[in-house]
Amino acid sequence: MILTALALMAASPAPLPKPAQNVHLIYCTTADNNWQGTGFFIKNDIMVTAAHVISNKTQCKDNATGKVLRPYRIDKIHDFALLAGSHTEAAPLQYSCSRPKKDEKLYSYGY
Repeated sequence: MILTALALMAASPAPLPKPAQNVHLIYCTTADNNWQGTGFFIKNDIMVTAAHVISNKTQCKDNATGKVLRPYRIDKIHDFALLAGSHTEAAPLQYSCSRPKKDEKLYSYGY
């Protein structure tokens, strides 16, 4: 499964960051299989992904940095996870805590 990172932007958004700098492939392993998903940075050291990407995995790494990612917070009910352990110099994706308005533009990134 692929996580699509949604960035809700204001009516006059700043220039969009390049997805390749902000959306990272996550590689996870178990005893039987290898998995991959995507995540994006909301802070320079906190990545968001789907909980199913990292659940029951032995180890997960950020493909861009090669660093091991560790779960910081997991919400299995909403399929949401925060990861720590990697770092980006790129600006984290901008997001909004408000609900989108009718006809407001939404930008979607993912692999």
